[in-house]
Amino acid sequence: MLACLGLTLHAVYASFHQTWLIAPPVYILFFLSGAAFILGLIGLMYKKSWLTSLRSWITIVVSFLLSGVLFIGLFINSPNARELMKVSHSPDGQYEIHVYRTNGGAATSHGVKAKIYGPLWFEKTVYSNYPQYEATVKWENDYTVIISQRQINLEQGETYGGY
Repeated sequence: MLACLGLTLHAVYASFHQTWLIAPPVYILFFLSGAAFILGLIGLMYKKSWLTSLRSWITIVVSFLLSGVLFIGLFINSPNARELMKVSHSPDGQYEIHVYRTNGGAATSHGVKAKIYGPLWFEKTVYSNYPQYEATVKWENDYTVIISQRQINLEQGETYGGY
């Protein structure tokens, strides 16, 4: 449960600071917090000491709250809210940028996000702008990309935006 909580906090931090996201997808964290909730309920059956009961109640409360937060996260990070616009490869093929159009629904405008993906589920948002409908991608060299007139050096870990 503590690992699930730590990965959730890292996911929030990574989305605000546009760093590498190492946490698994939200639905996996939601499943793990649900499993911790069930194990906490099972732990209540063992009444060896007041400490085991306290540990079970703490597990139940924290995993229930975490499940609620992750359930909301399932809808906020819905893949239906983004549409793949284009995929661009660096000249040497080392980097691959996926550019998405985001849509928050009827009450918001469109935005653009560009991400690079690593192994497993690792990802990093390198460009984020709101409101914006279209994006152009042009490679200046093997590690510098210009997205909608914003120069981003991927080798140095640069990013743009932050919505």
